[in-house]
Amino acid sequence: RFWLSLGHESGLASGTYRLQNVVGNNLIVLKDHKGVVRIFYNTCRHRNTVLCEEPKKEGDEKLNQTIQCPYHQWTYRLNGELLPPKVMRGVDAFRVEENGLIEVPLHIQNGFIFINLARDGIEPFADQYAPIIPKFEEWNGQNLKLVHTVTAKIRANYKLTITNFQECGHCEG
Repeated sequence: RFWLSLGHESGLASGTYRLQNVVGNNLIVLKDHKGVVRIFYNTCRHRNTVLCEEPKKEGDEKLNQTIQCPYHQWTYRLNGELLPPKVMRGVDAFRVEENGLIEVPLHIQNGFIFINLARDGIEPFADQYAPIIPKFEEWNGQNLKLVHTVTAKIRANYKLTITNFQECGHCEG
């Protein structure tokens, strides 16, 4: 029921995506060609096929105007809307508007992307984090830019690792 940080929106150029695994959920984090950030579960609504693969080389993360399933070619706009599949034409019970990509609730606070994976009862970000929102203002986060990333696999409780990096009262300096 809590909002989780996925980093800073400057880490995504317009018209690109990255995949993010969050607590076992395979997510597409994308910034469309107009600069709008959206996050979807990385599965086709037809047969739950994985839609996007991990980019193998620089440039592979670029998006066209749509995302297409490699299995039966169901095609989605970058806002998650399903384009009408030819095979479903004439099927009265099928509703295109009910079969778009499943979007993950997100909130951008001063450039920082937060998501909430709760199925229901999501408390608004502004209510849940009211005491620290002024800190985001102080950090001038909307003007920050991602310049370097490091990925490390750590054999430890992730909460302990994150807490260690957030509490620098014991750091020299």
